[in-house]
Amino acid sequence: MAEAVLAKLRFAVTTSKTVDGALKVVAGIRPNIVVAGAEAAQRVRSEAPDPLPIVVMTDEMRTNAEALIPAIRETLRAAVVH
Repeated sequence: MAEAVLAKLRFAVTTSKTVDGALKVVAGIRPNIVVAGAEAAQRVRSEAPDPLPIVVMTDEMRTNAEALIPAIRETLRAAVVH
């Protein structure tokens, strides 16, 4: 569901079933942002080749994809400032 909302807002979206798969994608395409659960986010932070803005998916975001949008925007804005 979150993928559909993000695609509607013109975000390019790719998904991965595993952190290993996500890390391969990160290395290949250098995304502007990563959205992941808490444990996966920690692993991506520590193993990605470069620092990435990461949104940690909350339970609310899992049940209401619209709640994800403000978190993504805020994280992207903060990444541009730094």
